[in-house]
Amino acid sequence: ASIALIVIVVAGFWLRANSSRSEDRASALLATANQQYQTGNYAAAATGLAEIRRNLGGTAAGKRAALLAGDVEYAQANYQAAADAYEEAVGRFGKDPVLGTAARAGLAASLENLGQNARAAETYRDLAGGTTDPALRAQYRLSQARNLLRAGSTQEALALYEELADTPGNPRVAQEAKLRAAELKGVGRPG
Repeated sequence: ASIALIVIVVAGFWLRANSSRSEDRASALLATANQQYQTGNYAAAATGLAEIRRNLGGTAAGKRAALLAGDVEYAQANYQAAADAYEEAVGRFGKDPVLGTAARAGLAASLENLGQNARAAETYRDLAGGTTDPALRAQYRLSQARNLLRAGSTQEALALYEELADTPGNPRVAQEAKLRAAELKGVGRPG
């Protein structure tokens, strides 16, 4: 029985050490991929991120690699690949107030660029509901209204624009919302 306990303890130490090495390796690869992304070397960044996600995806750096992969694909206008990576990141980060929100914001922008405006509007709505920052909430809701309009939900978009037109403390959002509401109502159009 004592030999079995020793084997279990040794195995535990070995697993912990191996896990630490994997995390270190994934972190180093992620740092390199991030630097490549920041300098516009998207192909190299994508290759490194794919390796991390394939071989080290269970590490903390592996989880962050999904988010950066979305950023890399988005920067190259590969919106479907970006949406796929952001979906993975949303699944990995859930309701994390920073990384989860970043993943959902990337997903919403990717969906918008893919013309999946109804899904983009829902995602922006969820983002707006999940933030306590009034300026950010107003920006997400403005994006929601834009996507509702593109999805054909004109009345819902108009109602949201009218609500946002009275946004205190964010004159840029209020001004854009007033303009869009007026356009939808046909105000100022030659008759």
